[in-house]
Amino acid sequence: MHSLAERYLRLSPGWDLLALFALSLAVLLPGLGQHATIAGRELLHAEISREMVTSDTLAVPKRLGGPYLSKPPVLHAMVTLVFRAAGERDLFLARLPGAFAGAAGVLATYGLATLVLGRRGGLVAGIALLATPAYAAHARMVRPDIVFAALLFSACCAMGWAMALRGRRRIGLFLLGGFAAGLSAVTKGPYGVLFPVLFVILFPVGQAALRRPRWLDGAVLAVGFTAGIALWLVPAWRHDGGVYVNEVLHQRDLEAGEGHMNPFWFYLAGPVWVFTLPVVLALPLAMARWRREGPSGSLALAATILALLSAVGSKRAYYVLPLVPFVVVPSVAAFLSFAAGRPRLRRAAGIVLATCLVGVPVAYALVIPRIWPAGDPEWEFGMRVA
Repeated sequence: MHSLAERYLRLSPGWDLLALFALSLAVLLPGLGQHATIAGRELLHAEISREMVTSDTLAVPKRLGGPYLSKPPVLHAMVTLVFRAAGERDLFLARLPGAFAGAAGVLATYGLATLVLGRRGGLVAGIALLATPAYAAHARMVRPDIVFAALLFSACCAMGWAMALRGRRRIGLFLLGGFAAGLSAVTKGPYGVLFPVLFVILFPVGQAALRRPRWLDGAVLAVGFTAGIALWLVPAWRHDGGVYVNEVLHQRDLEAGEGHMNPFWFYLAGPVWVFTLPVVLALPLAMARWRREGPSGSLALAATILALLSAVGSKRAYYVLPLVPFVVVPSVAAFLSFAAGRPRLRRAAGIVLATCLVGVPVAYALVIPRIWPAGDPEWEFGMRVA
């Protein structure tokens, strides 16, 4: 008799995307509108989007009637469109684009993991990312970071498959990857350029089937990247003759030395481990596999991203979001190899992942509202200000 997993794997891979998307929404949507806990700047981003509802452009965000320079409006435009479509405004609607971005990140991680681990490994990696409580928590916030992460993961997935293919599909995927990278650069600045470049250099390490971009591929990537940038830059420039674009590029907040200054070891002291639990528990297996079988491009990429983030003076815990899938993929690969022939270990890992998946919606929909009930004065004050 075939197991349920074996019977499922007989279905088309398209069912994987549908199943992961449905699972993502089941984890991320319950309790999405709760206002017992509100992360920093959530109300700020929601207010910017509220003001953009009546604006004549989605390319220039406004705060209290003036231009908001800190971030181009990728997140704000998405929230604004949701507000307009719904005809009303609340925290659930404001957080909805982030939840869908979180689901997109899960699908992109599945696609990337499938490339190197096969379909079963890709499913486990996608589920493992969704079961990371810190990732799920940030997909429930009105913040640009989860949108940046989803765009970056999508760019890497497209470029990874492009490096595995030939012909027109290779060109098309490089174009798509460049476009997603361009949008990620608009969302979060230079990291949207640097991380995809590091990906095409490091990820193919140890993967003989992946061929790095050649000159034509690079040109296609550049065209896609330019198109992603132009999607925001052209309408923003046409809106006021480039005034807003120049103010964004030359704002004081982008100067070196600004932001949350922390020591080099800040991420290693906690954030990188918190943001990769529970998958990081299998990281020693991945490192042992590196020593035994040779370098892992994914681990090398995660380590390089961590080193770059640590070298920059401005640090916040959630800046490590972009490296999470590159810890998930090699950790899942090492665990599946180690757990082969160990059914009890596989069942234990399944219980851990299932607990995390169930725990997130239960916490936000049932537990947190009881601990911090609705109507607290800070929320009411925030709503009056917004």
